[in-house]
Amino acid sequence: MAPYPDIQAVLLTSEPDRLRLALTDTDLTNTEIIKVDLADSESVKSVFASIHEKFGDIDSLINNAALPPVSGFEDFVSNSNDLRVRESYVINCAAPLWCIKYCLNQGETTGKVIINVLTARALTGHTRHIDYFSSKGGLYNATISFAHDYPRHRFRSIMSGNIDTGNGGDSPQEMWQEICRNIFSNDDRPYREIYFMPRRQFYLHLLRYYLRHFFNTKRLSIGRRGRNQSPR
Repeated sequence: MAPYPDIQAVLLTSEPDRLRLALTDTDLTNTEIIKVDLADSESVKSVFASIHEKFGDIDSLINNAALPPVSGFEDFVSNSNDLRVRESYVINCAAPLWCIKYCLNQGETTGKVIINVLTARALTGHTRHIDYFSSKGGLYNATISFAHDYPRHRFRSIMSGNIDTGNGGDSPQEMWQEICRNIFSNDDRPYREIYFMPRRQFYLHLLRYYLRHFFNTKRLSIGRRGRNQSPR
């Protein structure tokens, strides 16, 4: 896959023909496109087993699949579709967990790079599209939790904004370059978050979040019984 000719890339998608059409002008040398049903854990398990068998160990995994927000959506309580809410959690949260599980359960026990493409709103929450932001928030928390449990691998959260080729959105090309930098980086920290924001906006974003969290948090003092004291 240019410009990395020595890398074998495997692209997983529910619609291979559509993806091939979208990549008509892309050099697909050493690239294989495989169909998978991300809503079915057995399909994910089977596909990863076949990848391990055909290509050997997986060095890097990029979770980029998502069920996006519905355009024109105004009110979750009045307008949300229950089946789509369920699907949002399966595709945006459960499916990436299955992919990570079946990437890590074979091969090397250290040094793999897991990159989850999220949204900056996964940390802070947002309005209207509650199923989308909360399901991405679940994956955000899971990425950190994986890093705690498997610190010999590297986990990265790409905290994107508006993904677009213009109009102030995050450039897909810039995002891909950052993903590649993290794959080939010597930074062996178990976890990192990458934000696509100007420096001032980035610090304000985090400051607002932590201040709001601090002022909306309540602490309770709870008396704890000794180990030998039976409950009343």
